[in-house]
Formats: sequence, C-alpha cells, structure tokens
Amino acid sequence: MYKIQFNFGLSESLPDNLLDGYKMGRYGEDKSLDDIQSALLLHHTLIDYIKKSGKYILAKDITGIVKGILLFRKSEWDTDHFGYNVGVIDYLITVQEKDFVKTEIASTLLNSFDNWSKEQQIKFVSTKIPSLDLAVLHAVEKYGFGYIENWIYNHYDIRHLKKEEKSLLKIRFGVPSDEEFMIKYSKGAFATQRFHADLKIDANKADLLYEKWIRTAFLDPNQEIAVYDYEGVPTAFMIYYKHDLSNYFNLKFAMWKMGFVNPALGQRGIGYKFVRSLFQFHADQNLDIIDSGLSIRNIPSVNWHNKLNFKITSTLVTFHKWYS
Repeated sequence: MYKIQFNFGLSESLPDNLLDGYKMGRYGEDKSLDDIQSALLLHHTLIDYIKKSGKYILAKDITGIVKGILLFRKSEWDTDHFGYNVGVIDYLITVQEKDFVKTEIASTLLNSFDNWSKEQQIKFVSTKIPSLDLAVLHAVEKYGFGYIENWIYNHYDIRHLKKEEKSLLKIRFGVPSDEEFMIKYSKGAFATQRFHADLKIDANKADLLYEKWIRTAFLDPNQEIAVYDYEGVPTAFMIYYKHDLSNYFNLKFAMWKMGFVNPALGQRGIGYKFVRSLFQFHADQNLDIIDSGLSIRNIPSVNWHNKLNFKITSTLVTFHKWYS
C-alpha cells in the first residue's frame, strides 16, 4: 500500500533517491551523455516544472519514503484549441524496483490523477512514457490509456562537421511574410502524427493545430525559423529553439520542432540539401548537437533522418485517454 500526497506548488524538496539508477527518457537513454549529469538535469527539470505548473503527486510507502512521482497539468493551449478540457501527464517516474512493484506504484499515482481529471472535467489526456519502462507502460494501459504511436529522438553531432564540396544553400531567418507560405505548405504534411492517428479527434481540428503551432512560433521570441528561398520564393522551413546544456554536458543544442518543404518541389532534393545546409547554419551559431523528435509512423521522415546519419538516442510511447 502507498500513501498519496497531492501537491500544488513545491511543498518539499524532491528526494535524491527518486532518480537513483534511473536512466530513461530523452537524455537518460543517450549513451553519449554522462549518467550522473543526465540524472541531475532531470532532477532540476522536475523542480522547474513544479515551479511553473505547480501540480504533482507523490506516492510514499508506509515509512514515508517517496517511491514515485507524477507531474501533470491542464493544457490551456490545447483546451482553447479543441474546445474541451485537455490534461497532460509530462512525467511518471517510479523508483527502481521489481516490475510488479513499479506497476503498483504507478497505478497508485494514476488512480489519484484519474480522480483529479474527473473533478476537473478533463475530457482528453495524453502522455509519453519511455519505452524501456515496461512496468509503467503496463500501469498506463491498465488505467485506460490507448496506444497511439512510438516517438523517437534523434541526435546529430555537428561539432566535427566537415565542409561539403558542393556549395551550401543560403539560409536566412524567418520574417512575418513567410508565415502564410508555411501555413500553405503545411497542409497535409503531418497526416501521420498522433492527432490524426486518434480517430476521436476531429481531423479539421488536427490540421488547424499545426497551423496554430506555426503562428505561435512567429510570436515566441524563444523560437527561431530557418528558411531557404528557391527562385526567390520561401520553400523550405525549420522551426527550432536553442537549448543550452553547457552546465551539464558542455553542449548547446538546436531543438528541431517542425520542418517541411513546399510539396510541389519535394522531388528535387531540396529537403536533403536544406538540412545539410542547416548543419553548417547551426554550427555557425556555435551549437553542438541537433535534437530532432519524430513519430515512427512517419516512415519517410525516419528514412530521411537515417540517410542524414542521425542517431536514435531515446524512444517513448504515446498514449491517449478519453473520459466520457
């Protein structure tokens, strides 16, 4: 049996033992990164998350030792877009025990979250769970979450980039006049993504979601947009942001969020040349690593990343849950 502590705000410091031996997730699974520093990064990330979101649930054993944590939020952004209350579980972590114990801990946390969702009239919840954490995956399925897709993170190390023999494409930063071109070219570009995969989500709402992400990128000072013009017309785009992890790994990351090319020119090799040019573009920004996430359902993109010598560093499983 586990005692639940439902918290709003950082009521206590997170125990160090919670992440002992935990090597999962975006950075924990990357074998090129130091395990201790990865755990420290995750610890600080959880603290920062709590300060911003303020919602987390702790599972403690009868002696008061923390055995698991679930961090969650109501997504106002998605709620506004879809027209019904949307919840997100961003982290569900248990201490490293035998699988049946981990499943029990995760189930206890999910039961408490389930009660909160019903009280808040949440209709839809999404989460991504590390695929290595099989015990937690089983607990998520037990509580009515349905499998949607596998998500992978890829890295490309640009620190040792060699100059190409062929001239690189000239890349510039996005300007407001690019926005409508991006909206136009994005139509149908993300049909394999999770919002289209879930048949309970209105297809038109799913399409408009990507349009909203593009418009948000132009308004967010933390996001940048790289653009290539072909014959004077904006043709290829990449939305990204910089993530400075120098304090942990002495590395600075370019975090790719969304990229696409004018579909009418998709067979001319522009996309490949554009990305190769982005490598040097980011190197000139004094960045070290490109981090790119994608759905494994998007086979062309998976193959494209493979052709460009990206390395898969982490895999997660996306789940959706609906409340009637």
